[in-house]
Amino acid sequence: INVTLYWHATQAPTKDYTVFVHIVNSTGKLIAQKDNPPVQGTRPTSTWEKGEYIEDNYSIELTQRVPPGKYDINVGMYDPTTGRRLEAYLDKVRCTNDAVRISSIVLEANKK
Repeated sequence: INVTLYWHATQAPTKDYTVFVHIVNSTGKLIAQKDNPPVQGTRPTSTWEKGEYIEDNYSIELTQRVPPGKYDINVGMYDPTTGRRLEAYLDKVRCTNDAVRISSIVLEANKK
């Protein structure tokens, strides 16, 4: 699963954060994930300038057998030293688990 995120720095971050991209099932169980600093570590958040846009690509492999169904793609950031997530809001409402659902995907059974 390929995901492209576009970050907009509304202010210059003072710390480095790690991005998470999680694929979860309907009960919220984590199916697959990719966590790393933005742009494969080449653009730490502490280097972002106010007003800047950053393109950040992720490729997530489904390494386990995943049953057909609908899955959500959730993203956010956390402090890698504490594991604490940054607060995440959508339309001024705080997101559950500080993760923004950016999309859903449907996996279908292989019809060989």
